[in-house]
Amino acid sequence: MDEQANAHRTHTAIVKRLKRADGHLRGIVEMIEAGRPCLDIAQQLYAVEKAIAQAKRTLIQDHLERVAFDVIQDSHFGLGMIHCGSKENRYGQAATDGVA
Repeated sequence: MDEQANAHRTHTAIVKRLKRADGHLRGIVEMIEAGRPCLDIAQQLYAVEKAIAQAKRTLIQDHLERVAFDVIQDSHFGLGMIHCGSKENRYGQAATDGVA
């Protein structure tokens, strides 16, 4: 299977963000080795943490959107199957306590 065909739309941006975070992290190692103040190092570590967290958030959001799209597109039940908070099962029947 072609890797590019399977890539999500945000993968390129995520890779760029992670490469920037990698370079930033290498700079932090140099700061530690140079004996820079702990507060400066902690601030830079926080920035790297935020960059990684944002990359993770973007990856997960993209994945969930793609999975939801695929389910809706592939399902012969269509949109009727996905109702967040709905009290109906996938057949449109009212859900009961453990008995569908």
